[in-house]
Amino acid sequence: MRWGIIADVHANVEALRAVLEDARGRVDRWWFLGDAVGRGPSPVDVLKILREIVSLRHWQVGNHDLYVVGRLSQNRLNPRDRMTLEDHEHWLRRERLRAKERTWSWWRWCRQVWHSGRVRPQCLEVRGRVDVWLVHAVLDETNERCAGVGNSTYLMPWDIVDGEPHARIQWSRLLERRRDGRG
Repeated sequence: MRWGIIADVHANVEALRAVLEDARGRVDRWWFLGDAVGRGPSPVDVLKILREIVSLRHWQVGNHDLYVVGRLSQNRLNPRDRMTLEDHEHWLRRERLRAKERTWSWWRWCRQVWHSGRVRPQCLEVRGRVDVWLVHAVLDETNERCAGVGNSTYLMPWDIVDGEPHARIQWSRLLERRRDGRG
C-alpha cells in the first residue's frame, strides 16, 4: 500500500490537480492533513476532489477549516484572510452536494465533519518498525489540540521556547502521547 499525504491546499484547485497528476500510478490511498479552504479561489472544487479521493477516516482538519465553519475565532486573522474565509463560507453555503438521492449543502457537510475531534495527531505504525505522526500543526501545552488551531502558532525548527528548540519539545510531546496510548 502506497500512501500519499496532502495538506494545506487552501482552495488552490490547480495546485491540487498538479499534485494528483504527478502522483498518478504511485499512490494507492491518500491522507489529508487539513486546510482545504482559505486563501485560494476554489474551495468547492477542492472539496469535491478531496472528498472523492480521501476517506473520512484519513481526513484531519486544519485551522482554516475550523475558521470557516465558525468553530475557531477569526479575531486574530489579518483582514485579507478574514475576507477570503467569508467568501468561502458563502460559496460553501450556496453549493449543493448530491448524495444518495438527497441534495444538501457543502456547508452542512463541512459543519458535520470539521470539528476539533479531527484535529488530533495520529500515529501510524509502519510495518511494525517505524512510527509516522500525521499532524496539521503543533501540540498545544494545555489542551493537546493543535497550537496552530488554538493560538495561531506554527512549528518552526529554529524557534526556541523556554530555552529549548520548539521542534524538540513537540517531538517529546508526541513520544509521550505514544507511550500513554493516545497516538
